[in-house]
Amino acid sequence: MKLGYIIIYVTDVSKTVKQYQNAFGLDVRYCHECGMYTELATGKTVLAFSGEGFAQCNGLTVKPNRVGDVAPAMHVSFTVDDVASVCEKAVAAGMVLVVAPTKKPWGQTVAYLQDCNGCYIEIGTQVSG
Repeated sequence: MKLGYIIIYVTDVSKTVKQYQNAFGLDVRYCHECGMYTELATGKTVLAFSGEGFAQCNGLTVKPNRVGDVAPAMHVSFTVDDVASVCEKAVAAGMVLVVAPTKKPWGQTVAYLQDCNGCYIEIGTQVSG
């Protein structure tokens, strides 16, 4: 078994995808013609955004992600070489810096951002060892 996709249900797929493209330079891997589902090229595990209505089509009920609400009990994590410069670019793209880059006792540098949906994003260096 392997993790293939992380799908986040959002109000505005296009706005979310544009923010992630501007913040992290990610390319679109696939976009459904209806505009309610888009995958980003994020390596072996695909990050995708789907309209909240698609959750209902799949028989799911979700708590909508909203800025100002308590963030979902999860976050997406990107591994990078330079946490500070990635955070600067993300903030310029409209993301909010929640926790500035911090060196952890195990040697990893980590920062946390919040996207236009209120979801947390971790930007961190590779964990060594």
